Amino acid sequence: MNGGMTQAIQTHPHAPASIRGGLRILLMPVGSAGDVHPFVGLGVALRQRGHDVVLATNGHFRDLAQRARLAFIEHGTEQEFRQVIEDPALWKPDIRSTRLVFGMATQLLRQQYELCTSQPWSVIVAGPLAFGARVAQDKMGLKVASVQLAPVFLSALKPPRMPGLAMPAWYPLWLRQVLFGIAEALVDRVAAGPINAFRRELGLPPARRLAGSWWYSPRCVLTMFPEWFAEPASDWPANVVQVGFPLFDEQGLTAMDQRVRDFLAAGERPIAFTAGSANTQARQFFAASLAACEKLKRRALLVTRHGDQLPTLPQWAMHVTYAPFSELLPGVDAFVHHGGIGTVAQALAAGVPQLVTPLAHDQFENARRVRLLGCGDELRARRYHAGRAAAKLDQLLTDKRYRLNCRQIAGRIERGAGIDRACDVIERLAYNGPHEQAAF
Repeated sequence: MNGGMTQAIQTHPHAPASIRGGLRILLMPVGSAGDVHPFVGLGVALRQRGHDVVLATNGHFRDLAQRARLAFIEHGTEQEFRQVIEDPALWKPDIRSTRLVFGMATQLLRQQYELCTSQPWSVIVAGPLAFGARVAQDKMGLKVASVQLAPVFLSALKPPRMPGLAMPAWYPLWLRQVLFGIAEALVDRVAAGPINAFRRELGLPPARRLAGSWWYSPRCVLTMFPEWFAEPASDWPANVVQVGFPLFDEQGLTAMDQRVRDFLAAGERPIAFTAGSANTQARQFFAASLAACEKLKRRALLVTRHGDQLPTLPQWAMHVTYAPFSELLPGVDAFVHHGGIGTVAQALAAGVPQLVTPLAHDQFENARRVRLLGCGDELRARRYHAGRAAAKLDQLLTDKRYRLNCRQIAGRIERGAGIDRACDVIERLAYNGPHEQAAF
């Protein structure tokens, strides 16, 4: 790497001191562990290919970056992370969660822009809420690859199932287009103000249709799910490249507790439950889950980083703070969870029947996809009570079609392939000239 680049990097106050050869790649996810894990997996793979990788995200993930041996720049503090995940509005299927998430993201706008423009990055890989990366791309013509983890593009041709936006298949196309236009306008009202104020400072025109088009890079959009999970539509953003599930879950970085292994081996395979890594509002979910297992006379394994939500556990139940799902799920009989795309993918890869209890965001569409594959069922969070949960689980455990479908889908998933393909795309984007479109 030439001295000019080293000098430029060292001028940034948070830049790592040592620089290795290869491409210089900035990874910029925004969100919880489900949003950050795929970027860490990408970072590990890119580093193994000889590239210099910097992960820029909330300070909550500093320890994970260190364990993955990734250079780290903090964007947002641990305290700010806690304030967001402890806000009940985060899990409301309406405008409240949208306002909270976009408000958090726009606070990082200037800091992200300054990092993106302070160094000659080969490629910037950004999550959809990394608004500063898109502004920097518009201003400086930077090579930015957007990452879309779940199939929730605002497509009138293949509309996703989103909270607060009913879109039955029998609606005519013109009506779906009108409804999505209203949804785009609502997102613009919530988030466009701070973004466009900053763009005016930079002499840029206002951004419009944020959720429909603007926040996706016109150079490359990495969709990290396979076509058999969600086939692309012609009204998805241009330059979409489907690479497959990332399936990074800290395996090799976080060891599964031996007590968990002993519990799995001590009797009939348990049912596993999680409400997501960022959910601090799941007390009722875990109580109902234990009651459902009591009705079914089944053992329970409760996975949460927020153990204060749990009641006193009976002898046949166990709490685990975290374990790589690739190691945990092959030892359970069914998996009940919130419907995050990473969690769905891990369950599909493990061949485990799923009961999805969506709360907000992309979780409703992910639940729909699980049902379409015949790999599980859905029970809305507001209807999740012991009796209903037990009935759904009993069906999942006794109907052999679910397990057969799960085995067939698991056979289609190759661990590591999604991240490898994503790395190939990132490298091709980097090696194209400044005015060339990447040939994918």
